[in-house]
Amino acid sequence: MITRILKTEQDSVVQQHPVLQFLWGKLGYETSHYKELLELYQEGKTTIHAHPFVIYSLHRSGRMDEALRLSEEIVSNIRKSYSDHLEFIDALTLYEGLLAGAQAAAYGERLSELMTYLKEAEEILNALILDKFPTALEIASDLELALRVGQLFGNIFIGQLQGSVQIIEHVLEQVLPTANNDFLIANFWNLAGNTHVSIRRLDKGRECFRQAIRYATKCGDLRIEAVAKANLSNILVIEAQTDEAIEVTREALDTFEKLGDQHNQIIMIIVLGMLYVSQSNLPAAESQAQRLLDIFKSRQVSPDSCLLGSMLLAMVHRFSEARYYLQQVKEMIEDAKNPRLELELKIVEGVIESEQGNLALAHQIFEQALDMSDRYQLYNLSLDILINRVINALKYYLTIDDDRFLVNVWSLFEELRLLLSDFDLPSILILRNLIAGNLLVARFHLSEAKLQLQQAKEMLSECESTKLLSECEKTLQKMEWLENFLKNLDTTADDDIVSLLFEDAKMIQHYFARETLRLLLDLSVSKFEISSVGHVRPILLMLITSGGLAIYTHDFQGTQIDEQMISSFLTAIASFSQNIFGSGMLRTIQHENYFILLESITTELYLALISEKESYDMRNKMKQFIAILKEKTGILEQISLKPAITMDDQEFSILEHLCKEIFEEKKKKQKLKHES
Repeated sequence: MITRILKTEQDSVVQQHPVLQFLWGKLGYETSHYKELLELYQEGKTTIHAHPFVIYSLHRSGRMDEALRLSEEIVSNIRKSYSDHLEFIDALTLYEGLLAGAQAAAYGERLSELMTYLKEAEEILNALILDKFPTALEIASDLELALRVGQLFGNIFIGQLQGSVQIIEHVLEQVLPTANNDFLIANFWNLAGNTHVSIRRLDKGRECFRQAIRYATKCGDLRIEAVAKANLSNILVIEAQTDEAIEVTREALDTFEKLGDQHNQIIMIIVLGMLYVSQSNLPAAESQAQRLLDIFKSRQVSPDSCLLGSMLLAMVHRFSEARYYLQQVKEMIEDAKNPRLELELKIVEGVIESEQGNLALAHQIFEQALDMSDRYQLYNLSLDILINRVINALKYYLTIDDDRFLVNVWSLFEELRLLLSDFDLPSILILRNLIAGNLLVARFHLSEAKLQLQQAKEMLSECESTKLLSECEKTLQKMEWLENFLKNLDTTADDDIVSLLFEDAKMIQHYFARETLRLLLDLSVSKFEISSVGHVRPILLMLITSGGLAIYTHDFQGTQIDEQMISSFLTAIASFSQNIFGSGMLRTIQHENYFILLESITTELYLALISEKESYDMRNKMKQFIAILKEKTGILEQISLKPAITMDDQEFSILEHLCKEIFEEKKKKQKLKHES
């Protein structure tokens, strides 16, 4: 209809009249006719007053550079006539142009322009539109909602999540009750959902995405509806609501396919295929893999798509295709310096080797990947690596049939469990305890297993996952049966009978190992687009000699603790643990609300860190500190010659620099998983 109106001879007035152009552009964009809008823009049949919506349409088509260029042109042209006599429609166009320009600047990672555009838009809304044009008060809520959506979008891009929470609260209280624009409301709910997911409020995120779907359906915007469903699917996967996740993912996939959105279509196919793998529905997973291959063969795709696709192909044992597309990625990024892509490539390489049964090689690749992820502090990817490393080790255990190897599996899992604790998400903590419980049962550590499983059950009673609760209760029942079985095991019986009984025990052991493997596979399907629980604040760092002398102390929070008293206490604890356990010193001591983390440097020296929490991040930073200390400072050699050494200014400044460089929080940007 819009195209027909603008193209007809008798309605050429629409092409010239500013108000009609503005309303036509707004209507075209908000009713998902943005492709027609772009077509008419390219034919030269639009004017500056429709161009803010052309910018949004360019975003949707992935033409970010053009969007940014056009936004600069619009803002510049209208600013030239910006005066007390600016017409209402010009003010609205400038306002929408600034908001569209802010979105373009965010995608182009031009953060100073992003903040400038948003600030100027807010000033224009308050000082010009609402003050000078009283009729604008009738649509004030919709105008402000457009601004708040722009601010939310910008804040999420630059990682200002607390600012986003404040905007959400303000909109819910002051703006949304009187807003009438369903398109903007749908956008708001989608961005609010992304904010809540980023700060680990999955229940609120889930509700926001459902609201976004509702309003997107109401205004007929298929894209926002599909994006909200894709984001909702991610939450459902994390919460182990696999059946509903499959249903929502399929709906999102169908819509992205209708829209011709290749990027998100590929992501949804891969997610759907992996969900089928986690359900052991291999025919359905293979069907999605073939669908993916058909797309890959017909058009050029991004390195990200190739990488994820390679992983799905490996999971359905299409190894030659998986390796082919992995090689394509290597060639694509050969000259690019992109640590994230390099690391993801290494992870997929390890998955392919593991799926093909090359378990020793896969273990080696995962170890290399872990070194890279720790070096680059890409902890979301560390989670992927640690999960796959334990999966690989369990496969090896089931292959070699050596029960002693379960001890190695547990030690690998302990590192994963520490990182899972950093994610303040009930669903992840439940899975962590369920996995730990099953693995402990496989090792016949039944009292510890019962504790883990009961903790999982308590958390599950507060969640909506009836499936996991049922699974946890069944595991507890099986464990109780095993307890009774072991109590009644008569080792004085005939050798043949004892042999059969222990053969049964081994089968039980393998059963729980396979259950552990299944839960880990469920966890591996979840893609965590959120940061870990956040920066854990260190309190005090100390270098302590074997004789109990604190030769260096860094107080991060000005606590004025008596370091010599602490060092003597820690030295006594370390000596005690070495004498009693023989396998190395105690690594963690919990005292009230604090954790004391210990790492050995040499036989004469160790590192102690007092922290608010034990975390994977903090352990990694301690190891990083020790590695650099060994490489660069030369202090360790001097300590071995003279344990009671007093450090000179140069040595002290090196350690101070290391503390600030390694342990102080560095702010990072976050990007949306799916564009709005």
